[in-house]
Amino acid sequence: MNGSELSPRSAGLTRAVISVVQLEQDPLSVVDRVLATVVHAGVLDGTPDEYREALNQALASKVSLAKLLPEYHPEVVLRRYVAELHRRLSSIN
Repeated sequence: MNGSELSPRSAGLTRAVISVVQLEQDPLSVVDRVLATVVHAGVLDGTPDEYREALNQALASKVSLAKLLPEYHPEVVLRRYVAELHRRLSSIN
């Protein structure tokens, strides 16, 4: 796999964390809620380590995150949101 692609698993986990903020005006404002209710509570199908790896792969790829789902947010907003999720997950042991 090259840097322009996402594995199916990484695409799915990235889609999952994007889907929960589709209707939020400011995705960055709900990062704590996403971490608490979605990632840590296990509502979605993945561990924090799996999310961390998936988000790292998404950020390193050339894939348009805004095109992973019908999306209302510009690419730059989604990348900031995903980067912040990744940063916070990276601080968890």
